[in-house]
Amino acid sequence: MNAANLDPRIVRRAQLALVLAAAAAFGLAYLLSAEFRSEVDRAATILGQGDVAGLRYYILSYGA
Repeated sequence: MNAANLDPRIVRRAQLALVLAAAAAFGLAYLLSAEFRSEVDRAATILGQGDVAGLRYYILSYGA
């Protein structure tokens, strides 16, 4: 079976399943890892303040 013969409903369900799995993985990582939660909170704070220079510094702090 090639991609042209796939039922659009099956494709949509697969896409939804992938999005839900990614959201669940992110949520579990946030709940179970203090380090991950700290970094997400730090990034959210910078984004919430609209601090472009701070966001640039935050991204560059990870290196190349």
